[in-house]
Amino acid sequence: MRIILLHIAVLSVLSCLGQKASVLLHVDQKDVKPGEILTVTVKANVQGEIDIELPPGFVHGYNIMNGMEQEMDYSTGKIETIYYMSQTGAMSKEGTYTFGPALIKKGGKIYKSNTVSVTVKKDVQQNTNTGEITSKQLRDPAFGVVECSRNSIYEGEPVLISAKIYSHFNPTHLENYQSYSMDGVIEKHALGNNQRILVEETKIKGMRLYSFTHDKNILFPTSNGKLNVEPFKMILRRGFEGIPITSSGATIEVKPLPKAPAEFSGGVGEFTITRSLSGSTFKQGEVLKMTLVINGKGNLHNLTEPNLQLPKGFIVYGDPIVKENFQFTSRGAEGSVSYEYNIQITRYGDLTLPATRLAYFDPQKEKYIYIQTNGDEIKVEKDLNFKPDMDTDAGQTVMVDPPKVGPMRSTSSTSILSDPFGKTEFFIGLGTPVALAFVFGLYFRRRKNRTDAYRTKASMETSRKKAHDLFDEALHAYKQDQNENASLLLERCVTLYLNSILGTIEHPLSGSALLNACKEIDPSTAEQAENIIDSCQLARYSMGQADISSDLLEKARKLLNSER
Repeated sequence: MRIILLHIAVLSVLSCLGQKASVLLHVDQKDVKPGEILTVTVKANVQGEIDIELPPGFVHGYNIMNGMEQEMDYSTGKIETIYYMSQTGAMSKEGTYTFGPALIKKGGKIYKSNTVSVTVKKDVQQNTNTGEITSKQLRDPAFGVVECSRNSIYEGEPVLISAKIYSHFNPTHLENYQSYSMDGVIEKHALGNNQRILVEETKIKGMRLYSFTHDKNILFPTSNGKLNVEPFKMILRRGFEGIPITSSGATIEVKPLPKAPAEFSGGVGEFTITRSLSGSTFKQGEVLKMTLVINGKGNLHNLTEPNLQLPKGFIVYGDPIVKENFQFTSRGAEGSVSYEYNIQITRYGDLTLPATRLAYFDPQKEKYIYIQTNGDEIKVEKDLNFKPDMDTDAGQTVMVDPPKVGPMRSTSSTSILSDPFGKTEFFIGLGTPVALAFVFGLYFRRRKNRTDAYRTKASMETSRKKAHDLFDEALHAYKQDQNENASLLLERCVTLYLNSILGTIEHPLSGSALLNACKEIDPSTAEQAENIIDSCQLARYSMGQADISSDLLEKARKLLNSER
């Protein structure tokens, strides 16, 4: 038996020494789509170090195999040993690429293989969304789809869109993510955390898969027609191994709104309106404060200011003070917007302030809905010292003493034409309007400055209150062991607080720009905030290795309660 085995070994060695070196490179697909997996294989009858020249942009997959096998050449009766190596991967961009040659180095010699040309073409069918996962996708190691809450919406109606990823392996993280894109001007607001992977198991057509949702946004299309959502791209990793993904796309039909009524506020969704007054009894000439509050969900942030239909005797001074208290959710902008008006009352008696009415479009009922406040009755006491402006209150029943008219002075036409510029009356007549214009200009400028300062202060106070509310929500999430939600809420809370002390609420800063601006005016606060934000991000991106702690919450509480 030993003699037989020795003969076989000797024959194998002799056959290897006598055979001609052969190196063959093979690619299993010559025409692929961007992100589609292909396998590159090198086979050789020479053992040595293998080096494959791969085209730029080739993304290595997670499957690498190498080994050896023996084949019998039945025509000669010789046994041939074949060494092989295979590598999976994909090309992310369209074009024609050359794979190879593969080089095998053995001793002082280099053996070279053939080359293979591969064409990468865009899949003309990938921008469709049937809502179904195909059998072809299920055969891939991993795949992605663009998920839309609705495929047909009305202009102004919010739609939830996200990247959904499925895989046959439990992923650890993703790299080189390129978000889905859309044509035209689209208002987009991110929802939740777009970094951490929360993987869950699911079954599709009896097949067990891992899945997670990423890059969730609420969109508000600004024009009607077909809205094409181009695919997202990414590399999904399992440890050091990865696989490139190019998802399917989606198409959303955006329908135009029906002809709008005059009371239309631009709202698309579901809303209510309430009104309150600063009192019910006033003196003639006093200013009442009227506050309108619109609550609801939809495109609340895009509502236009209500059109007040006030009767004679009510004069609005300046623009309303607008306060926003909403957040973006899967249902759009959800919360409230209030408008505070300063209205002067120029009439007296028992007066009626009519209801404020507006209309919005309900996409579920597909019709315009009218909403209105209650009317208000007020009592206005007559003020004999108040003199209403007849120009701004024309047609109203206001008791005004008639102006005193002196005797008419006769002036000859000759005296008027002789030297008008030398008359004192001329300069008085010319200077008085100029002086009045200057005085009124100065008055309204100061009044505007006071109003702007009041608005800024009110906005800062509102923002700080909202920051405290976000902290309370973060604390509640922490107690419920919702680490990701707690970290996200805490980071938003600190970011909002910094913008409030910087006075950048209307045009908020974020990231390094926010911290750098804060460092210029308060380095200590900036350092505390940066530490908290870094800890929040670490808690979200560490895959459960670092969580929100009670110490971190206490630091945030002290920061919010510090006097500034």
